[in-house]
Amino acid sequence: MRLNQYLSRYGVCSRRAADRLVRSGKVEVNGLPAELGMQVSEADQIRVAGRPVANFLPESWFVLYHKPRGVVCSKAHEVEGNLTQALIDAGLALPSHWLPIGRLDKDSEGLLLLTNQGQFADALLHKRQGKDKIYLVTVDKVVSEAQQRQLADGMLLGEQKTLPCSVSLLAPNILQIVLQQGLHRQIRRMCRQVGLQVLRLQRVEFAGLPLSGLASGQWRHLSEKEIDLLQRNLR
Repeated sequence: MRLNQYLSRYGVCSRRAADRLVRSGKVEVNGLPAELGMQVSEADQIRVAGRPVANFLPESWFVLYHKPRGVVCSKAHEVEGNLTQALIDAGLALPSHWLPIGRLDKDSEGLLLLTNQGQFADALLHKRQGKDKIYLVTVDKVVSEAQQRQLADGMLLGEQKTLPCSVSLLAPNILQIVLQQGLHRQIRRMCRQVGLQVLRLQRVEFAGLPLSGLASGQWRHLSEKEIDLLQRNLR
């Protein structure tokens, strides 16, 4: 890949700023001054102002990603539409170890948190923590009061019972559902059980963090204030 793309992917700076660094002579590739537009790979030793590029990745890494529909929450490169490739294509520099906090199925979209802090992710997802996850759900028909009540009251899905949840009607066929559980394909199965088919499922908030302002396929690093909010949620 081009050097400026590589530096951007590793979080050093934007591509335009990377070109400026190259012109200033602050970038070296394998011990030699870099050239504009040169091609590089992971095998190359790249330094910016004497500092290895890999060192630019933060020790604690938290990212909010707007997962598009069609992306699979798998890190495996052999899986078609895998999350790793989607993030690389979006220009995100990935640390050597990272994971999504929770999952969204292939046909769902919206807020997905990523981190390199495995214990933190496990604690945030622990069932005793009960963090709100807010979804917008578009279904194939007008939702009746009885269907809304059934969804809210809890139901058996196989051998597991869903917890009561908040269900609001935003439009005749659009629901806002607030879950504290994370059963496999829970909302789709709940809706199917009351005679509704999900046409669109989007997570818009998780543990107090909203998706607002982030277009599909985009990402951003969490601020210190947002990380503090997540940490307070664990207490």
